[in-house]
Amino acid sequence: MQLFLGNQRVSQMPSKQTQPGDDVFKSNVPAHLIVPNVANAASLANDDESVELDTLPDALEVARYLIQLAAAEEEPEHLTHMRLQKLMYYSQGWSLALRDRPLFSGKIEAWAHGPVVRELYKHFADYGDQPIPPSAVQKPQKLTADDREFIASVWSAYRVHSATSLRNMTHLESPWIDARKGVAPIERCNKEITKEAMKQFFDRASKRD
Repeated sequence: MQLFLGNQRVSQMPSKQTQPGDDVFKSNVPAHLIVPNVANAASLANDDESVELDTLPDALEVARYLIQLAAAEEEPEHLTHMRLQKLMYYSQGWSLALRDRPLFSGKIEAWAHGPVVRELYKHFADYGDQPIPPSAVQKPQKLTADDREFIASVWSAYRVHSATSLRNMTHLESPWIDARKGVAPIERCNKEITKEAMKQFFDRASKRD
């Protein structure tokens, strides 16, 4: 059965349950992934040579814009800290694949409940599972128009998912699974989910039939 989100065809999650650690499972792209609809992704990738890593916006700038987008419309669930963290992961992964460059500086770590940008944790951890009010953050100042368009495309694709749904999705994906090899399910872990691992994974997803 096929589902449609905008003009994107999305395969329904398979009924056969496959364990996340299985090699066969990890060699394929999970069916839940949605490719953001970015009209000018090819041209953005072509401009990559002009972008230096030290000029990238920091993670907080991207988080501010996601919070702003969430507050601008009616949505299935408020933007909590956990949900924000997972949206940051998908934004970074898809930027690496579709634009051939990171969206923001800094690293993402493989925590027990999914990918986490550590530098954001100190800003939003106190909210727990409560919604983050847009008044808690300044408006982003350093994002380009292309950055904003790209972030909005990721938000549009993934806004239908709750924090729990996004967490469960990341637990089925090789970047998080591989980074936590040898770590117990609830054990603390600060191993990095590398940009190389994310790019490889999301590259495959973008080319999925």
